[in-house]
Amino acid sequence: MLLGLLLALATGAQEAVAIEPVPDSPAKASLRALGPLAQGESALTVEAGRPFYSLRLDRGLGSRIDAGVGVDLATAGFVRPLLRARLRLLTVGSLQLVARGTLGVALPQSHAGYGPRAIVRTEDGELAVACDWAFSREVAGFVEAAVLGETDFTSEHSASQLEGTVGVALAPLGPLSLLAQVGVLRGSRGMAMIGSGGVVFRF
Repeated sequence: MLLGLLLALATGAQEAVAIEPVPDSPAKASLRALGPLAQGESALTVEAGRPFYSLRLDRGLGSRIDAGVGVDLATAGFVRPLLRARLRLLTVGSLQLVARGTLGVALPQSHAGYGPRAIVRTEDGELAVACDWAFSREVAGFVEAAVLGETDFTSEHSASQLEGTVGVALAPLGPLSLLAQVGVLRGSRGMAMIGSGGVVFRF
């Protein structure tokens, strides 16, 4: 549903008044690591941190939207395959506003859990909005706010959370970029610090 909504918004944006896409210019090259990717461009992203070790493969579908697949590995003992899409809503100078939607499913292994809390199979979704700012050709920063929900369609294993993150992207070597982010996850099960670092390879 989230991915369909982003695709619908992208179609409407193309038919409405054109919003300037992010050009391949020195001032904005650092934004390319944050997405969305240019049409026909692909990117492999590998990240490690808390709560996940992550792998993403994304493909640019148009001037403002990309989509991809991925998998998260948690030290708590579960695997989370996922689908995601990103849509550039607005570009003003060196700033861009991006929406991101993700659908995933947590597949627990035996004895998976966080301490006494066991992990069961649940479906989850995430909707996020990020503001990215290119400081220079090599450096961009971002702030993101997200709403997350998970459920197995019972009240016992359903929960919602809010997430806020800040981060930086470094693009010193052509198609190779570095990412780092830190944030807070807060919900019905408490609050936790999160963070990760990784590499993006565009091709």
